[in-house]
Amino acid sequence: MQFKSLGNNRQIVSLPEAVFKGLADDGSLFMPEEIPTLSDDFLINYRRCLCPK
Repeated sequence: MQFKSLGNNRQIVSLPEAVFKGLADDGSLFMPEEIPTLSDDFLINYRRCLCPK
């Protein structure tokens, strides 16, 4: 997964680099380039694990 600087979209780093740097070179935060969507089945099964009957 790659991360972009919120202040400079051209600064792209890996997860380990984003974690160890903390902030982008321009002082802004890193955000994932893409945020995966969870399927409905995943959410239903997750709720079942949290709230068993």
